[in-house]
Order: sequence, then structure tokens, then C-alpha cells
Amino acid sequence: MKMKEIIFNMLEELIELTTFELEFHHRMKSNLFSERWINCSRSRTRIKRMKNYLYISIKTILESHQKIEFFNIAVKPFILNNLNEILESIEISKKNGKAMDLLQEFIFYKLELNEIFIIFTNIVAWEHQIYPTLLEFKLFSSHHQNIKMNLTDDYLRYYIRFLDVLSSSEIISLFDLDALRHTIRSDEEYITQKSINTLHLFEDWPILNLESFSNRFPHFKENLSRKIVNYSIV
Repeated sequence: MKMKEIIFNMLEELIELTTFELEFHHRMKSNLFSERWINCSRSRTRIKRMKNYLYISIKTILESHQKIEFFNIAVKPFILNNLNEILESIEISKKNGKAMDLLQEFIFYKLELNEIFIIFTNIVAWEHQIYPTLLEFKLFSSHHQNIKMNLTDDYLRYYIRFLDVLSSSEIISLFDLDALRHTIRSDEEYITQKSINTLHLFEDWPILNLESFSNRFPHFKENLSRKIVNYSIV
């Protein structure tokens, strides 16, 4: 899988998850909830997908050097256990093949749906406001699977620009999300072939942050390279 495929797959997944979140909030405001909607097979599948995304994403960031800051900001208000208990539980589960650790238990059985969406929002905010940990992990995982990859600045800029837009006040309806989905699908063919500033995501949506990727995350490439080198040595 090439770098472009990795990143655009991440973008498509975020759009699908955000679509479910928006639909949930619109129904809550309009009081259109029903047992049939919550319990239908499509809703159950989407809820499970959201929970899986949360578990994998949180566990990934908790393996990073910024785990304490992330836990305190994004997760701690919703989980009764402290960080050390969560990490210890994850390690025990890995070693003993235990079916479920504490983090899984909370996400899958104890959190309310609205709390799940808040944590999802926190993860997206972390990724483009603090540090793109999930992007780093995806690129690192692809590299050590012997997948050749060109770490092109255009892809990095596009990823963060997308998250800026997704998290902005520009996205308030399902129509807006459909427009954003159409935007990235239109751009996918031309990224790196055209100047990035002429792509639809940059031309058709308001500029929300003028900083370049390297200025916002100056240590990203260095950190990724170090992880790759360390893995190669091991």
C-alpha cells in the first residue's frame, strides 16, 4: 500500500465515523431517536466500528511518549481507572491472551454513546492540534511491513488540512460531509501531480491554519525516521 492509499483510507474512515456522529447529534437535537434506529443492524455495526476505532486509536497513542498528556486530556474524564492501571491491564492482556482489558471494557460496555463521540472528537483534535500520532503509527507500520513509501510533504499537508476542515465550523451537516468526501475523492488522483494549493481541499474550503506541516510538527519526520531505524536495528 502506497503512502497515498494509507492516508486517503484514513480520511475516508474519518468521514464515515463523523457521518455517524453527525447523524446521532442531529437526531438528539430533533428528538428523533427510536429503539428501532438505535438497535437496527446498521446502527449496531456503526457503533461497533466507532468503538473499535476508539480502542485501537487510544491504545496506539498510549504507546507513545505523549501518553500521559493524551490520557489526561482525552480519556481520563470518562474512565475510572488511572493510566498505570490501564497500561498494566493492556500488557497483561497481551501476555496472557486475556479476552478483554480495562480499556476495552470501558469502551465497549460502560461508556454512553455520547461519551464515545466526545472521545472521538478529542482524538481527532489531538491528531491535528497536538501531534499526528496515528498518522505516524500508520506510516511506521507500513514501513516495517516492507512497503516502500515516499514521505511526501504534500500528503502530510493534505492530511492535516483535512483534519482542520473536518473539525471546523464548516462541517455542520451531512451535506457538508458529502461535499468534503467529494472533495478528497476529486483530489486523490491529482495530489503530487498538481500544486497542492490548487487542489479542491485548499481552494474550495476556507484557510483555517496557514502554518506548514513542518512548522506545526517540526519533529514528525525525525521521530518517524528514528522509529524506523530503531526497528531495523532490533
